[in-house]
Amino acid sequence: MPDLQVALPVGAAAFYVYDSLLLLFDNDVVFVKAGRKWASMQGSDIVIMGKRLAAPGFMAPWAFVLRSSWSATGEPAPPTVLEPERMATVLSALLPLRILCSLLLFLLVVGLPAAALSEAAPLAMLIVFAAYYLLVVSGLVFLVLARRRLSLDGKALLLMVVDALACAPFAVNLVRKVTMHSLPLKDALAFSRSHCDADAYRRLSEQITRRRNAGAGE
Repeated sequence: MPDLQVALPVGAAAFYVYDSLLLLFDNDVVFVKAGRKWASMQGSDIVIMGKRLAAPGFMAPWAFVLRSSWSATGEPAPPTVLEPERMATVLSALLPLRILCSLLLFLLVVGLPAAALSEAAPLAMLIVFAAYYLLVVSGLVFLVLARRRLSLDGKALLLMVVDALACAPFAVNLVRKVTMHSLPLKDALAFSRSHCDADAYRRLSEQITRRRNAGAGE
């Protein structure tokens, strides 16, 4: 098998993994909804440049991802700017993009490697590339047409378009990028209390207390 047929699927997957990673401060919280419930994460124990590594929504490009934080001093956070009506509008409007991003991931991790292993690899890979870029362009056109419902300003929209066109595997995470930009959160505990179940809220509250105490003891 030619080296290029191996390098392309591996490289594409590597770019997707890279784009899926986030570096979180100690007081950052990420909320993820891939199914029916919201879950929270504060990053792993892997620390890079003083920040915790996290991969919210990895291998679930249809997932909603929101980023928030908590006060290191224990003071109440500023009132959240996220309105329930705005959140419902953005999340419901994202359904077509969620489907597109799921198809993109399938082509990236299943379609492209399968094409590279096939007997007619060059033609098969060309077909996969064509289908992939057609979906990418369709997703970007959708963002342009739905930018008001998605609360996307011109600068954010331009960055997402350039990002996806410059490196196609980055397009898999478009849903995450839209929700993180358009639905900012100020108070992690308040969101957890109203959107997560009681056990998830309790665990997050305990984690925050431990980290806050650890920070105060340094």
